[in-house]
Amino acid sequence: MDLSQPHKCGHDRCKQAPTSFASKSELVRHLKNFHIVEREESVSCPEDGCAKIFTSTSSFSQHLSKAHRSWRTETNVQHFIQPQNVTEHPSEDPCLAPAGTPVCSEEPQSNEAFNRIATFYLQLEAENLVPKSTVQKILDGVLCLNSLTHAAISEILIQELNGKILQTDLNSLLLRVRANDPVRNSHQKCVVGTDLSTDYLRKDYYEKHFEYQEPVLYIIGPDPTLKDHTIAYVSIRRTVENMLKDPSIQKQVDASFVEEIPERRSYGTVIKNYTDGSAYIKRAKLYGKKRFQIALFADAFNPTSSSSRVDNRYKTVGMYMALLNLKPISRSKLSSVKLVMLVLDSVLKKFRKECFDYVIRELKILLTDGILYREEKIPLTLEKINGDNLGQHMLGGFLESFNPNIEYPCRYCEVTNKVYLKKPWILGEKRTQESYNNCVAELKELKERLSVNGQLREDKVYSVKGIKLNSEFNDVPLFHVCQPHLSPCVGHDGFGGAWEYDMAMMISCFVNEKQWMTYDLINRRIQIFKFSGSDCTNVPAAVSASGVKLGGNEVQNWTLIRLFVFFVGDLVQDTSDNVWLLYLQMKSFIEYVCAPQLTVEQICHMKYLSTEYLKARSSEDLPIVLNTNAKTHYTAHFADLYELEGPLCQAWTLRFESKHALLGRVLEMSRTHVNVIATMAKKDQLFNSFLLTQEMFPEGPRNLKHAVPVVLDKYPEAFKEVIRGRVFTEDALDVQAVTIDSQDFKKGDNILLNKEEQLITVGKIMFIICDHKDSFFLVTKYRSVPLLNYGVYEVQTQCSLGCELVHYKSDSDCILQAVYDFHDKLCFSLKYAVLEKSKLDSPDRND
Repeated sequence: MDLSQPHKCGHDRCKQAPTSFASKSELVRHLKNFHIVEREESVSCPEDGCAKIFTSTSSFSQHLSKAHRSWRTETNVQHFIQPQNVTEHPSEDPCLAPAGTPVCSEEPQSNEAFNRIATFYLQLEAENLVPKSTVQKILDGVLCLNSLTHAAISEILIQELNGKILQTDLNSLLLRVRANDPVRNSHQKCVVGTDLSTDYLRKDYYEKHFEYQEPVLYIIGPDPTLKDHTIAYVSIRRTVENMLKDPSIQKQVDASFVEEIPERRSYGTVIKNYTDGSAYIKRAKLYGKKRFQIALFADAFNPTSSSSRVDNRYKTVGMYMALLNLKPISRSKLSSVKLVMLVLDSVLKKFRKECFDYVIRELKILLTDGILYREEKIPLTLEKINGDNLGQHMLGGFLESFNPNIEYPCRYCEVTNKVYLKKPWILGEKRTQESYNNCVAELKELKERLSVNGQLREDKVYSVKGIKLNSEFNDVPLFHVCQPHLSPCVGHDGFGGAWEYDMAMMISCFVNEKQWMTYDLINRRIQIFKFSGSDCTNVPAAVSASGVKLGGNEVQNWTLIRLFVFFVGDLVQDTSDNVWLLYLQMKSFIEYVCAPQLTVEQICHMKYLSTEYLKARSSEDLPIVLNTNAKTHYTAHFADLYELEGPLCQAWTLRFESKHALLGRVLEMSRTHVNVIATMAKKDQLFNSFLLTQEMFPEGPRNLKHAVPVVLDKYPEAFKEVIRGRVFTEDALDVQAVTIDSQDFKKGDNILLNKEEQLITVGKIMFIICDHKDSFFLVTKYRSVPLLNYGVYEVQTQCSLGCELVHYKSDSDCILQAVYDFHDKLCFSLKYAVLEKSKLDSPDRND
């Protein structure tokens, strides 16, 4: 082959490729991808004197490997470095070494450069869900563009330096430029060093540098040939170990180890994390607080539901984990949710024990052997299991039916259907580990007795007090499903259950019985309403006229219930109406249930609100009849569960279910349903690998907009007095807007500062100062008073309470509050209850 000639594409109609290629491998890659795959054309072998023609990439590759073994190492360097009138010196060209000799760069390559190139491809495949075949085409395109760039650079250097330096020096310079280009080197198999040219090599690089963890695939059941019986398992140990390499996670974990366990609690004690709940405090005193603690979540979903062809054969059960040592704000992010197991729902139902055995075995080992962290083996414990009711009952061994005919529908107490259907606020005998085990023993005796009599039926589900089997997770040390460890989900039980139904019936009453409004009018007002702040991303769906459901998802329903007053408050003709008062009672109860922090005294008040609302909705004086179901009864447990497990909003399962949507998109983008479990699991692990290329939970303000240096003399006199005692660094910035802990703050926003009795102090942000990792708000304070007939607060802007410098410490201390015009007043509706700071930590009133 004449290496002095450029490698050209032989197709006359080829317009995409450059007129020449730097190497034979680039030309071959172009012929395969562009002509054979995309345009379905036949290609001729590019080797001189070879007349073979190919229509498939596989036969083309086999021919090159057998007939022209040196084709990969043939590079047309002269085409880029030799001017027309210069004598060639091939012996001085390292790229023209004998076939099979690798090309080495003269200078050490930058690991940072290769990492950034690899991160680019990882992001394409993991975050943007680009199929690996498309990534391969992009890689080929990058290599072609790189060749064009080198050709242009070489031409300019030759024009500028020809005749000014020795030809040998010029050739050496050009060769060094090419040989030390990380883009070219990472895309060429003939170059020694990092190689990202294939999917296999890229994953190998991700595993070595980005902690990529390939999911382990097992075949469940007696027949190893059934590929659809695959379970994808991701080691909990490896996942936690990889997370602990992130400095931002290390900091939060270290802080969790030194958290103090209170010896006693007063009515003013604040419950703001699961570690403040009485269940955790009891366990921490028994087993110690220096533990890695995780929560599991399991739920069934159909990954094909978003596609045009829904296929129930692919219904999948996903199990995920979250590290509870992280701050609540970090745990609320999708990036903190890690995959543990994927298996088809049909396979799990047949081989339940075998599927869960992988998880349970590892949890036992992690408790005894621990995880090595900072030269110390620290045990890992399973603290709780999150999920919707169906998933919780499936994992807990309870009946998975919530029909009113089921005698014992509750996993928290032994209330019967005859009681809760009439009085949903009544709680039965609390389920305990002992009572659960007694039911399991009684169930075993029942089955043995029926078996002896020949009356045991395989197709019938037997149960004792709602328990149908002993949960496999009770074998996990320091864990039992009735301690309690099966957390409730406010979204499913409330906004997608009891409260959604109740609100739909109330609106139906306002429309049909009271005739205060119409559905068209409600929906039109929702459509033209000017939402503010985070409400803009959770705009309510159109209200269904069925009177049974609202029509939106859980978060949209929450927004509708909270802002309903602003939509139709002027249409309410009688604010003392029983149904309107019932709505206000429900709204007030919800504000406490969803609060990210409450005092013990406020939890007691929540219990009172719960009982009063459930009694009121069951009253015979109401003009409507609100049906009661198991979810209605579950809300009666919310106050007790808040005290036991901490804020209920932290057990919200929708962040876990967002993982379902992500995996569904993975399957949709992959355009194949062959081995769906492996496809979804591998792509998910690529995404986790991508997350580990950067700090997962960075501290401090981000997305600073319109930042200028802080000049104290430019602030109004009132604010100068407030900040006079505060010393800012030279790097302090005054900004128009900033993002802190996933919240977007900007000048003009309102934050809730304090509550005393019925009055709430509101701060309007006038200036924002960011000083390294610290953020400060200069606010003008106003008092807000309740409008009791509407369940909202009016901001009294006519009378300022002065100025204050607010130091942002946590998302629960600076609560953003959207403010709206209502009855010619500036008003707001609470998203959740506010702490009464004057009553915090009262030592004279013990719990």
